[in-house]
Amino acid sequence: MLKSIQSKILGLFLTLIFIMALVAALSVWRTRLVSRELQSLTTVYFPLDRRIENAGAHVLEQEIFLERMIEEYHIHHSNTQKAATLHKEWSERGQQASAELQDAADLLEQQRQITAEPDQLVHIARLQLMLENSAADYADFEDHSKRIWQHLRNQQYQPASLLEADLHTEEDQFDRQIDKLRSEIQQITALAADRASRHETEVIVLNSITTLLASLIAILTAVFTTRRLVQPIQNLMNGTRAIGDGDLETEIPVTSSDELGSLTRSFNQMIAELRVKERIKSTFGQYVDPRIVDQLIDADGSPLSDGEKKAMTIFFSDIAGFTPMSEMLTPGSLVGLMNAYLSEMSQAIRAEHGVIDKYIGDAIMAFWGPPFTPADEHSYLACRAALAQKRILPAFNERLPDLLGLRRNLPTVRFRIGIHSGEVIVGNMGSEFSRNFTVMGDNVNLASRLEGVNKLYGTQIIVSAAVHQKCHPDFIFRKLDQITVKGREEPVVIYELISSADEADANWQQWIHNYEQGLQAYFGQDWARALRFFQDCQKQNQGDRASRLLIERIAHLKSNPPPRGWNGVFKLTSK
Repeated sequence: MLKSIQSKILGLFLTLIFIMALVAALSVWRTRLVSRELQSLTTVYFPLDRRIENAGAHVLEQEIFLERMIEEYHIHHSNTQKAATLHKEWSERGQQASAELQDAADLLEQQRQITAEPDQLVHIARLQLMLENSAADYADFEDHSKRIWQHLRNQQYQPASLLEADLHTEEDQFDRQIDKLRSEIQQITALAADRASRHETEVIVLNSITTLLASLIAILTAVFTTRRLVQPIQNLMNGTRAIGDGDLETEIPVTSSDELGSLTRSFNQMIAELRVKERIKSTFGQYVDPRIVDQLIDADGSPLSDGEKKAMTIFFSDIAGFTPMSEMLTPGSLVGLMNAYLSEMSQAIRAEHGVIDKYIGDAIMAFWGPPFTPADEHSYLACRAALAQKRILPAFNERLPDLLGLRRNLPTVRFRIGIHSGEVIVGNMGSEFSRNFTVMGDNVNLASRLEGVNKLYGTQIIVSAAVHQKCHPDFIFRKLDQITVKGREEPVVIYELISSADEADANWQQWIHNYEQGLQAYFGQDWARALRFFQDCQKQNQGDRASRLLIERIAHLKSNPPPRGWNGVFKLTSK
């Protein structure tokens, strides 16, 4: 009887031992599965994703450097030092991209050799095939880029331009392959994380059963242990929810040095990378006016595709003497100067609700009009922006020593501005791969021509009669001349924008009056009267190139009388 009880007790004890051993074995097995999944995440898929991301970033940088090389050759038509530097940067990014792709391939091959699980081998094979396709697309892109570079070096600009259009297609193909590859990696990572979480839950359940079968102390120990295991997971879940809510400043404390600690560190690293990406997004957001994005989606939520005619005011500005200035500065100083100049001048435009269309070297193209500004204010706002730039330019020149790090031989920044109002075509224009919300038309070209006309008359801001008609009561103008610009037969009356009306000065008013009286006499071929007024202008303002120019014309016309029907329109033969 005692033996039987003893046997039962022993049997029960052995059964408990067997159950505990079985649970322990299952727990060890599940823990190994968790460890294996976490290790594959931290040693393979996370590094693999970073390498693929870095390769994509390097290829994007390559494209940017190539576009700058093309622009440099179009400007100088020769292999400049800047072009050589850009080509060196392009080559270095290519080497880095190739190295990242090769590292990714090596990482996958190493994982394939040590993996025995069929489903893992299938995933690795898919990734290897997709990576090979990406590498092949990149090889095509790099070969295409080298051909463009060779054409540029040989000054074969037409073939280079033809190849440039295809280059964007190959870049987009590479980007799509990279996106597919990263999406596949993320899916595999999500599956691995799900398996790890499932295995870990089973470990917790089995440990709880073991604790219940052992004793109250084991239960208390298990509860304590479980809390220690669950807390990092809870932290990760809270961090995930915080990211979902847009909080990228979340930082999860690493409370252990095991796989959960490694996962927590990887999670923190992921958040850091997301912060970097957000900063990159913010940086690229500087290149597109946020209002354009808002207007690219219509009421039905579909992108605007059809252009339409609208009355707008177009603004062009350019730095006078930019080429000599660029030759006397180092590339770093020139870039710093241009960034500071464009930032301040662009701020003056944005402060008056203007839209920066594009930067063309040192030039700024902007526009005002519906839907960004009221239909009756765009000319007025453009004039305000031009005068604001004129006011801040002296202070900007005073800052040049600090900007350039020079105390002698400092350049003086001067600009020319042309403003014209008229109907233009506005819309989302470009290819199927790249588009730009912009304006185009003959009135845009006229605004650009007016900017260049400043060189002839020695002025800073020239506006058309259309702008003068809408803004005359609010600003002080000087009627300069009546001209025809190159490429256009219709005469244009041009005005110099002097200041706002509340800044009017009696001496200015007299000077403007004398000039306009002289211009009226000039158009009426009353040479003597016109000459007196223009000479008075010279006495009042010896630096007035416009009156000096009209004096020279009068001298020529007196010696070479104009034909019958002469209307005084001066025809420009250059831009």
